[in-house]
Amino acid sequence: MSIADQYEPVKILWTGAYAGMYFPYESIGASAIEMWFETQTETAGVYTRQIVPVQYYTLLLLGQAPIYSGAILAFNPGYVVPATVTRLSLERNTPITQTCDFANFSPFQMDLIEFSGDKLTMIIQEIAYRKCNVAVTQPIEQLLTFNPQDVLYGSMVKSLLDKITAYCLQMKTSGQDCTNNLGET
Repeated sequence: MSIADQYEPVKILWTGAYAGMYFPYESIGASAIEMWFETQTETAGVYTRQIVPVQYYTLLLLGQAPIYSGAILAFNPGYVVPATVTRLSLERNTPITQTCDFANFSPFQMDLIEFSGDKLTMIIQEIAYRKCNVAVTQPIEQLLTFNPQDVLYGSMVKSLLDKITAYCLQMKTSGQDCTNNLGET
């Protein structure tokens, strides 16, 4: 599946009535989508944030596993949003894990390679959105050379994806927040 070139959370001004809120980005499923309550502070453009527990809303995933094409979120009947909430934020927060096993890989399991690449693309988009200054703690190097005449072995793919996942885990995101993106500090 192709992953959208850009990722930016969906921000919805809260007026007190929404039947369903649409999240248009690809995701790996419910575990990677979050809803946040945001409350405007006295400083313009600055919000306090509180994650909405999943028992307060229903999530309808669009598309098919393993990569969904979007989602619709709706508050459960009877749930009342706190009066202080001024904005909702629908965000993707993909777990930084490597869950595909390439130990018994066969050359025709391209769906595993594509899923792993898609998931890492989403993770990198999310990290880039959250921080203006992202740095890794060690040099990034490509240790594998792919030749079109070579057989692609599972151990090669596993090594490459494990290394990319490790780089994501080692990224220091202590840089300055992108206030022009997030609208909060």
